[in-house]
Amino acid sequence: MNPRRTAFIAAACVALMTSRCGSSPSPTSNGRGEPIEGLLFFSLVDAPDGRTGYVQRVPAVGMGMLRNEEALELSGNARVYVSPEGRLYTGAGDAPIIQALSLRDDAWEFGGRVSLAAFGFSSAPFAHVFLSEDRVWLFGDAVVEWSTEAMALQEGPSLDDTLVGGRAPQAGLGVVRDGLVFVPVAYAPFPNVDDALHVLVFDVGGTFVARIEDERCQQTGSLELAEDGTIYVASDSGFRLPDFGSDVLAGSCVLRILPGDMDFDRSWRFDVRTATDGRDSTGFVYEGNGVAYAFVLHPGRVPAGAEAQPRLYYESASSRWWRFDLNDRTAALVEGLPWVASGSGISSVLGGRVLVSTPEAFPAAANRFWVLGGDAPEPAFEFMGRGQLFELRP
Repeated sequence: MNPRRTAFIAAACVALMTSRCGSSPSPTSNGRGEPIEGLLFFSLVDAPDGRTGYVQRVPAVGMGMLRNEEALELSGNARVYVSPEGRLYTGAGDAPIIQALSLRDDAWEFGGRVSLAAFGFSSAPFAHVFLSEDRVWLFGDAVVEWSTEAMALQEGPSLDDTLVGGRAPQAGLGVVRDGLVFVPVAYAPFPNVDDALHVLVFDVGGTFVARIEDERCQQTGSLELAEDGTIYVASDSGFRLPDFGSDVLAGSCVLRILPGDMDFDRSWRFDVRTATDGRDSTGFVYEGNGVAYAFVLHPGRVPAGAEAQPRLYYESASSRWWRFDLNDRTAALVEGLPWVASGSGISSVLGGRVLVSTPEAFPAAANRFWVLGGDAPEPAFEFMGRGQLFELRP
């Protein structure tokens, strides 16, 4: 399972269930629950009266409409954590609570829960990394180690030696390789961007090893672990779309850390603007064999008046999915896909193939998944809102 697909900011404090789901499930144990087979579909629907999330299991990728009538309904902001063996946990966006969630006879059941309040968290964090099935690091102003088997928390690695200019790092989703944990971090206060890509390296025992940086890319980074052990580090400043393609931001790019190394390969850089005729990208996702995808903003598609209304950069269908060949450092438009609202494009990796969604408006209404990697994009499920599929492998 691709490590970067194990979390998705979407909907709801799991304690706030609604009547359309029937009676609220009760905790069946203090444990973590059993692995779930198939695919997990997690979606978010925005409406004038608020935001609602839905979670449901689907056996396999297929056609038709993924409807929410039979899904477990949640409301608010939440995170989903999927373990390497297919166990599911939900984190509340408005409280520092994480809870196990499992299926029994096709009915959802809640298991054990943990609270991060004693560690200074006000919500369940997005940034995390599974070191194993039983160990997870959760990143905020501090790092907390979570034992999913015991459903218990303790202090994690110290961040004292990772400060830059007195600023603490803001972490993203990490990856584990050869007993080392690589975590992308940013130091510049939002909405600014860093003047370099930064990655922290720890050993799995929790000892800080190194902070590596590279000024050839000057934005926030995200990590993808390739099948040969290469770690690709993609700059990603999707929250600065109005500055894409301008001199305000350095151009989007991808760097790499070769197998066995703990520093960037200074001889290699994939320049997105060079490969896409001066455009910038966000949403980088790695498929395999040196192939990746991202959605690329086409500034000429942004409606007039966007300078005064920056939201139009996110709400308008002004981006397209592109295919990146990291072997020869070229890029090509993925033909056959519609224009995408830049604020809503989401990708998943299932069985070595990339699925992308193509919302034509933000907040997304009608949406569809497409399977890439073949001769042409293959249409798959339709759904409402924004959504992501997670591969569950018990």
